Amino acid sequence: MKKILALFIISSFTLFCYAETTENRKVNRHEVRIGIGDCHYEAAHLEDGEMIHQDHINNHGIMHSGHLFAEYQYRINSWLGAGCTFDYMHNWQYRCGCNISCYNEPLFSSNISLIPTIRFTYFHDKMVNIYSAIGLGIHLFYNKGDDLQTNLNDNLGLALDICALGISIGNNHLFGAFEVGNMTTFTFPRMTFIGETLRMTKPNPFSKLLRISIGYRF
Repeated sequence: MKKILALFIISSFTLFCYAETTENRKVNRHEVRIGIGDCHYEAAHLEDGEMIHQDHINNHGIMHSGHLFAEYQYRINSWLGAGCTFDYMHNWQYRCGCNISCYNEPLFSSNISLIPTIRFTYFHDKMVNIYSAIGLGIHLFYNKGDDLQTNLNDNLGLALDICALGISIGNNHLFGAFEVGNMTTFTFPRMTFIGETLRMTKPNPFSKLLRISIGYRF
C-alpha cells in the first residue's frame, strides 16, 4: 500500500503538465515505464493455494509485493504502439510448527510474466491521452514446498493482460499513468524429476485490476 501511495503522489505531480500531442509522438517514439498493480485477488485466495497447509499452526500473515512491472513501448504512429511488459509478484510467509520454533527461512511463491503488448491510443487532448491495450505472453509460477527443502516446484503457462482504460498525463518526456484492467494467469501441470505430477494452478482472473506507473518518453 505504501508503494502504491508513493507512486500515486509522484504521478499526481504531472497533473500540472500538458499531455503530449500527436506531433510529439512522432519525435518521441520510445517509451519506458515502471509501476505497481494491486494483488487483492491473490491475497484473498492464497489460503486455498500452495502456501497454506493445515499441518502447521501459528502461521504468520502472508506478505505480498504487489504486481511490480516494467514496460517498453515503441509508438508506431499516433494511435498504435507495440512493446513488451515484464510483471513480477512475490509472496512470502514465516511459519511455526507445533512445539518448535519459527523457521528462519520463509516459504515463498513467485509469479513471473513476460507479455508482448499492443496499445491503442484513441483520444488526445491538452491534458490527457486515453488508451487501451492487450497482451498475451508466458507465465512462470514457482513456490518452495512445505518440506522446507531447497527444491522448487515450477510450472509454465500463459498470461493474458488487458488494459480496459488507461490515462496518461505528462509533458513531452516525463509522464504518469493510471490504468484499469484485468490480468489472467494460469499454468499447465508438468512432471518433476521424481515423477510426481504437479496440479494445474487455479486461474487468477481478477489480478492487477488497478495499476499506477511513471515513465519517460524519448
